[in-house]
Amino acid sequence: MQLAEHFNSRGIIVVIVQYRLGFWGFFSHDDGEKIGNLGLYDQRMALKFVNKYIHHFNGDPERVTLWGNSAGSVSVHAHTLAPKSQSYFQYAIQSSGSLYNLWSHTKNTYTVSKEVARNLKCTQTDSAELKKCLKDAPIFKIQYAINELTNGSTRAPMRSGMDLFWWTPVMDEEFFGDNLEGTTNEKIEKLTRDSKVKSVMYGLTKGEGLLFTLQTGNPVSSVFATELGRTVKQQDSYTEENFKNHLDSFVVTQETAGANLTIIKNMLQGFYLNKTEADGTETKWYRRLTDIQTDSQFAGGVIQEISDKLIWRPEINNYIYMFNYYLTDCVPYFPYFKNQTNSVERDFINKLVDAMAKFVKHGDPAQAAGVAWPKVTSTTKIEYLMVGKKVETGSSYYNNIAALWKNIYASGYGKNMDS
Repeated sequence: MQLAEHFNSRGIIVVIVQYRLGFWGFFSHDDGEKIGNLGLYDQRMALKFVNKYIHHFNGDPERVTLWGNSAGSVSVHAHTLAPKSQSYFQYAIQSSGSLYNLWSHTKNTYTVSKEVARNLKCTQTDSAELKKCLKDAPIFKIQYAINELTNGSTRAPMRSGMDLFWWTPVMDEEFFGDNLEGTTNEKIEKLTRDSKVKSVMYGLTKGEGLLFTLQTGNPVSSVFATELGRTVKQQDSYTEENFKNHLDSFVVTQETAGANLTIIKNMLQGFYLNKTEADGTETKWYRRLTDIQTDSQFAGGVIQEISDKLIWRPEINNYIYMFNYYLTDCVPYFPYFKNQTNSVERDFINKLVDAMAKFVKHGDPAQAAGVAWPKVTSTTKIEYLMVGKKVETGSSYYNNIAALWKNIYASGYGKNMDS
């Protein structure tokens, strides 16, 4: 409701799309007639609906912006690449997610799909027969079949590793178009070069890795922090040895790095082990854990996507905002809080929403709070808008991250995990 409230007052219609998730949205089968990406097809159907009927709500079908956050941002990236989606929107906003992120699409989705089908006794090799078997299965049996893979755990079905999610989009020709050959990066390059999308706004959050590293005791805010999370009191006991073990067991494994494991590990160690801390040295290794989670799960992939676009499609307008607004200390520790906004937050919201509204209307945010929003034009000096209590431009934070992760991806990082 708040999203609609903020944008409706600026002459923008907000349409919230509901689509299938998990097994129901991303069960995938790659033998014969492909099955997969049903959640993406739901989204495309919604785009078609908006295109056909939005004029009845005084909307303009020629000025549609697609916006998603996290996994939703991955979906947006997918639609910017899919030829059959592109005619239904002109601009895109990707907040904290890209198909370059290792968790966004993995071949393990095929594996876990087969395991669930086997648990349901749907072992048909013919796609049509398999579809019928799955459609005939009662929902409670499907849930039991999924639960069997978690060994009775009540935890959400996630992996301990960079390919976090069981159910993700897959890079198949049914959704992304025919004649897709080569590695995932080669497929993305071809689709990017052919994309009709004119402008993309990217959102990142400073310290976003806290999603994985901060254990609050609240099952809602700590859902992704089961494996790595530390409470505030535990943070200063996180050691260099802990950090190195994290690299070996989570970030740089045979699955993520393949034959270049040693090369990639050395690059990551050289960067993150040698970082300097401006303050808080007693928690420096915990901070570095958070940094590498931020970069490996979000920023590294997003920045690499932008860098590739600058080479493949330099005419696309790319903008970055870095969310750097400090939330109240107590908020993460409570599952629910009152819907109250103070004067500082209202001012902050207005600054950000005003700029986003300009982007939605014109594909160019122009400025925020009187500050010109720079377009990204260089892979060595990546400009962005920092949005916090103050709104200001920056051009230093992502440069070293971009250089590092360019080399990491060029060394084949994640190649073995691609769908």
